[in-house]
Amino acid sequence: MSDRPRVSVVIPVFNGERFLAEALRSILAQTLPPDEIIVVDDGSTDGSAALAAQFARVLVLRQSNRGAGAALNLGTRHARGDLLAFLDADDRWLPGKLAAQVAILDADATVDMVFGHVRQFRYVEGEGETVLNSEPQVGIICCAMLIRRAAFDRAGAFSEDPGLPEFIEWYARARAVGLRAVILPEVVYERRIHAHNSGGGRSQEALRRSYLRVLRQSLAQRRAEEADTP
Repeated sequence: MSDRPRVSVVIPVFNGERFLAEALRSILAQTLPPDEIIVVDDGSTDGSAALAAQFARVLVLRQSNRGAGAALNLGTRHARGDLLAFLDADDRWLPGKLAAQVAILDADATVDMVFGHVRQFRYVEGEGETVLNSEPQVGIICCAMLIRRAAFDRAGAFSEDPGLPEFIEWYARARAVGLRAVILPEVVYERRIHAHNSGGGRSQEALRRSYLRVLRQSLAQRRAEEADTP
């Protein structure tokens, strides 16, 4: 019997039926398949939950529409794995993602989380896909991460505040508690840019304000910690 750590994958979805099957297939096609896949339906009004339920290895959870942070947290609470990974319902992984990241964590117990590089592509209905990056980008992003469950718990759950970008806020806390990350040089994740991306309906000004809010919170926390230090 293998003593390899168990891997759980959480996918939040809100009206993501259009691309969800492709996202799930990219997980099932991993050269090192995960032990558990959890899809959290965030109050969808389309067929997202029914589609996910057609996949035999997928656990489907449902909640009223509370946002991506709440959906991620629900899935994480139900996850039984020693390692956690996340994927948006309209994106996809490359086949070697989990194998490469698990190898890093197996080799070095001091590493808490592993990222990789990301390739972005634009999808237009009727026109297909166009690669947006001539060079892959460093992927400090939730969908490109594999993290030890114990390390995730040190940083705490994702924010469920709809005014905050949940991963940016979480990553600021992860840095504050000293989590150690490694970034793989290869592409592990492909992000689809399309008309209905999560957050796509928010203006650039709204996004800028949310990022500034995270920065202010992080600075305030750091100052408070420094003030408490003798």
